[in-house]
Amino acid sequence: MTSRIITVLFVWFSFISLSSAKEISVMTYNLCNYFVASEADKPKEDDSKKALMGMIRTANPDILFVVELGGEKSLEDLMANLKAEGCRDYVFADEMTGDDETRHIGLISKFKPVKFEKKDNLFYKIKPKDKENGYPEKVFIQRGFLHAVFEFENNYRLHVVGAHLKSRLPHPRYIQTDMRRYEARLLRYLVNDIQEKEQGANILVVGDFNDIYSSDPLLTLRAKEKPEASRLYDLRPSDKSGLPWTHWWHGQDVYGRIDYALASASLLPEIDFEKTKIVHLQNYWMFASDHRPVFVTINTENRTPWGKEAFDKYFSDGIRKIYEDAGPGNDSLALAKVAPDVKAQAIAVCFADAGGYSIADSKDKKEALANDLKESGAEIIVLSGIRDSASASEIRKMVPEHKFHATVEGPDKKSVMAVFSTIRPDKFEALTDFKYKIENTELPVSKGFAHAVFNVRGYKFHLVAADLKDRSQHPEFNQTDMRRYEARQLRYLVNDIGKAEPGANILVVGNLNDTCGMSPLKELYNRRSGIEKRLFDIRPIDSMKTTWTSWNRETDDYERTDYALASFPMVPEIVRNATTIVQTSSWKKYMSHRPLLVTISCADAGNLSKEALEKDYPYCIYSAEAAHFEEDREIGDKPERKGRVDPTDE
Repeated sequence: MTSRIITVLFVWFSFISLSSAKEISVMTYNLCNYFVASEADKPKEDDSKKALMGMIRTANPDILFVVELGGEKSLEDLMANLKAEGCRDYVFADEMTGDDETRHIGLISKFKPVKFEKKDNLFYKIKPKDKENGYPEKVFIQRGFLHAVFEFENNYRLHVVGAHLKSRLPHPRYIQTDMRRYEARLLRYLVNDIQEKEQGANILVVGDFNDIYSSDPLLTLRAKEKPEASRLYDLRPSDKSGLPWTHWWHGQDVYGRIDYALASASLLPEIDFEKTKIVHLQNYWMFASDHRPVFVTINTENRTPWGKEAFDKYFSDGIRKIYEDAGPGNDSLALAKVAPDVKAQAIAVCFADAGGYSIADSKDKKEALANDLKESGAEIIVLSGIRDSASASEIRKMVPEHKFHATVEGPDKKSVMAVFSTIRPDKFEALTDFKYKIENTELPVSKGFAHAVFNVRGYKFHLVAADLKDRSQHPEFNQTDMRRYEARQLRYLVNDIGKAEPGANILVVGNLNDTCGMSPLKELYNRRSGIEKRLFDIRPIDSMKTTWTSWNRETDDYERTDYALASFPMVPEIVRNATTIVQTSSWKKYMSHRPLLVTISCADAGNLSKEALEKDYPYCIYSAEAAHFEEDREIGDKPERKGRVDPTDE
């Protein structure tokens, strides 16, 4: 009988049952389809493997749980590559799967567990989505669960439970959200069983759970309805910038948190939160996988259990309370990066959503905004999300050198946009009369548009600003449709400028309230037209090689909803090394949006060739500095799926 276990034990280690380690680390990592040629049609590329080894070698976890692994051969290949990279201390490795024969899960460890279980025969019953009145059918969990028990000195025991819940991809027969919820319920039953058999058990549940923290599967796992001692607590680690996201959804340019480390109440006192983190290596992460590893450090000595005060202080809702931690700023003034000869001619445009700024806001928020605007160094500042004109006038006092000031108050009266500039435009328009029809009802563009024409030492460009319909539900119409129609009106405005002035330099900035793969942005890109008529997504990138601009508190997702789009003639004049997302020290506490800074050379650079555009702006979106490790995964594109959906895909 073929065994799936690969165990490499030194002779002297084989007789030791207890580890003397005082501090250990556990890491969970989605390897993004680590397949070898003998087990899959598309094996993982060698360059991606090298980046993956760099991530694991640098993190150097004692216990590594992996998902999206192939079978035995893939695990053998992974272990051989780790050994070649100098990771020679791993003495245990095993893998398994459930109903999904393609993607397996595995455990690699520097310690041999005293107990190792593969839960590959668990099932639930669910009705097919096209037969709501039919009988429930038996469905086995997709990848199974792993349960390993480690023993250390001083009678310290640690249970590590690993899982990879059903993906968000549609299943041909069942509703994928229900499948994931039932799998989470079975995983919770496993935790309950451990707790019933071993009172006060130290349990760490890790893996890719494919859902947001407030979803039913995560609520099921945390089990807030249980006594504190029986719950699981979301450690929510973050990287050095205070950001907890673990997965980059390339198609939408969204950074979400779907990989977790959940600890039992008894384990919390032993967690070293200073050393518990999201592993981020700028030169490796996106080439290794579309996920970042979650790394947990544990002191292997039983400590005094927490009291109610500690739970209320750190885990009042079952999730580590660091939501208001902004993290350090890590981007310096963009213009400082520009060559002196370019800097003398260039200007910067800063756009930010002010997050509902009002004259009634706290002194701290006002000082933070004033400091952020000053540090931007931008000659032109565009803000959306200002409560009213009076609040915009107060902001004007924060930037006294910006003599020009104008506001746009749209029909919905909920907020205004404002433009502040050290350069007086030749023309400024507050466009609030744009309308569209939806279901035979005429509606106004909610916030209107701003249009300014600047002439900088003979270089002329049009600046267009927008704040499209937000995501709140409308009582009568679909909010996504409303946003798409508003984007279409914005596109018509750009078209009108182009018709009146062929070859015009046009820069569109704003909070477009959607991600780049959605229809509002596709309306603006206008990919169906020739390149001369398209808008190109400048897609500023921060120092960590990420692009998100806003934080969604409800989902803990970091999304790119604020944009800078340039017309074809203007693309060559964008100074890439001085165009960035600026993470200030206060963005998260006060605005939930990060400012974007676009630097314009203000010198005619001629047009880019079609080949150059297709290389740097596939699908009209800049991706040269943040290209994905897989060539067939393009940012902003949603390729049509051919044939039947594979229920085991991803």
